[in-house]
Amino acid sequence: PGTIAEASIVGLPTMLSGFLPGQEAGNVPYVVDGGFGAFDRDPKKIGATVTSWLADQEKLQAMSALAAEVGKKHSKATKEIAQEIVKLLNEYPTMTRA
Repeated sequence: PGTIAEASIVGLPTMLSGFLPGQEAGNVPYVVDGGFGAFDRDPKKIGATVTSWLADQEKLQAMSALAAEVGKKHSKATKEIAQEIVKLLNEYPTMTRA
């Protein structure tokens, strides 16, 4: 999920090649159904898929726009987490800071 969030925040389509059963299984439909990526385990098919994206600027731009829209949610959550950390550090100033 971290890689998906990072890619979507900067508007990059995502090519998934695997996932951990259980905890990451939902990532595949999230990316594929969201229209900003694909999934395949076969390296040749992965290469062909990415090559097709790069050859079709209209499709690539559409996928990038969808990724960026998803990225807005991730970006907001990231900022909220950082704000909470700052609040905690201010509440407990005696904590060791790196």
